[in-house]
Amino acid sequence: MGVDKYTDKKGTGYGVDYSFKGKRIRERVVLFDELIADYEKQAEAKKNYHNERYYIDTLQEHSTGRGISELTVLNIERFRTQRKESTTRAKKIRSGATVHREMACLRMMLNKAVKWELIPKNPASPEWKVWQKAVTNLEGAEKANSSIEAQSIGIAGA
Repeated sequence: MGVDKYTDKKGTGYGVDYSFKGKRIRERVVLFDELIADYEKQAEAKKNYHNERYYIDTLQEHSTGRGISELTVLNIERFRTQRKESTTRAKKIRSGATVHREMACLRMMLNKAVKWELIPKNPASPEWKVWQKAVTNLEGAEKANSSIEAQSIGIAGA
């Protein structure tokens, strides 16, 4: 099972083809490249398109062949760190403002993907990070509670 290119009535796309309980299932996978192509059509009307084109090219260079559903907060943070640590074509240190603009472009693209119902939530949005942190904290609290209960049972049994 892997991502395969296919052609059907709706056109050419990528998908996962598998069987479940004897039935063939084909799920469409939206690649980041497809999102970039669709977003670019929208961005061409913007005044700052020539600047945004640079950020779009950078994002495309780092995400070719990936599905947008594969993007996680961790992947995005790794990308941001990698961009901060890399140098420019002129071998200078990349400014924080440039990285911030690249991340803003990524955030806008993923917001469009949510609006177009390609993904349920934007992993680059601040709300997603807060939600993910809350879930992590909740899981940590549950583990702490279970260990406290285990200790109290151990004390009560002694």
